[in-house]
Amino acid sequence: MKKIISFFIVFSMFLSMGAVAFANDLKDDSTIVGQLSIQSYREYLIKRSKNEPQALDILNKFDSLEEVKQQDFINVLQSPELAKNLKPENRIYMINGVPVENIISPSFVFSKIRTAQWGQRIYGIDTTMFYLTVDFEYGGSNASVTNFRDATGSHVNWNPGLILSENGVATKQITGDGYAQSHQTWTARYTAAGGFASTTEHVYVKANGYYGYTKFETTRSVGPAPGMGGWNLFYNESGSNA
Repeated sequence: MKKIISFFIVFSMFLSMGAVAFANDLKDDSTIVGQLSIQSYREYLIKRSKNEPQALDILNKFDSLEEVKQQDFINVLQSPELAKNLKPENRIYMINGVPVENIISPSFVFSKIRTAQWGQRIYGIDTTMFYLTVDFEYGGSNASVTNFRDATGSHVNWNPGLILSENGVATKQITGDGYAQSHQTWTARYTAAGGFASTTEHVYVKANGYYGYTKFETTRSVGPAPGMGGWNLFYNESGSNA
């Protein structure tokens, strides 16, 4: 029997942290917020690296860019267009002539757990990533879920102009057609560069032993909201084209 994909996280625009704690951290970096430069971004990552070693990986990738691209990166990081385009999808688009990539991908590690990540990258460097994991048992010819053990969401953010918080816990239910379905929300608040806008990001995931789907909705304090999309297939282990 074909080996079934393991590990499923949606996500991923991330290490969980409270908005208040992060906001306080930003207050200590008053030279960074609203005045982001190549040097202040380096200083921001160095400070984060004291407790989060992954920040050094981001710093190394940033330092490997030519100075012109570093400035492009900073400009896009502060653009309101970046937030408007944050969705779980696979797409490359341009902001101020700079390629930005939205990614959504499954990660496969342990049996009977489905994990996918989604978020944004500028010049291949992660800026904001979300994760949603569903952990379940399945069986039968349709790989239907028989026991939904757990669902968890998290995020990691390398954009000092964006403050993220958790909204409650990920929901979990087994649907009538045998999927483990979860819903997670996050609130995002932008600093001056983003016009002090706020959004609530809603992500839904459903998965069984063969298929994984996501859909996305966002509500904004200002401007139009993308609304609810349809279910998008992002993994298929059934051996069919469905």
